Amino acid sequence: MATKLSDAKPAAPKTRKTTTGVTKKKAPARSVPKAAPVAAAPAPVAMPELVVKPAVPTLKLKALVEQVAAATGARKNGLKETIEATLAIIGKALSEGQELNLPPLGKARVGRQKEAGTGEMLVIKLKRGGGEKTAKKDAVEGVAATED
Repeated sequence: MATKLSDAKPAAPKTRKTTTGVTKKKAPARSVPKAAPVAAAPAPVAMPELVVKPAVPTLKLKALVEQVAAATGARKNGLKETIEATLAIIGKALSEGQELNLPPLGKARVGRQKEAGTGEMLVIKLKRGGGEKTAKKDAVEGVAATED
């Protein structure tokens, strides 16, 4: 046995048997060439700034019922059924392509409609007014006064 590393014999390449029974020598490991050092990094490319929109709060049925109950003083139990029925009627009217004219909300109409994989997709155009009811004109326009 060799006591020093320099006295040791160089190791012979390992051999392995193939399925045909012929012994092959194992190829020595390849060394990866070192990359040349880079003198200077290229100038950074100007990237457009990303605009991150904040998450939009969602009004859900439970919150809607609570807000309507607070505004009207009505009980939540009966109010929930009324709101669900109202929303179902509005949804059905929009699905049929009807225009809605609901003064506090505004005028709504279906811009586009297509069937999606899980249901129908409606693009609603909503024109908002000032939120106040306008007084109707009592006078009939375009009628001339009668002469005596």
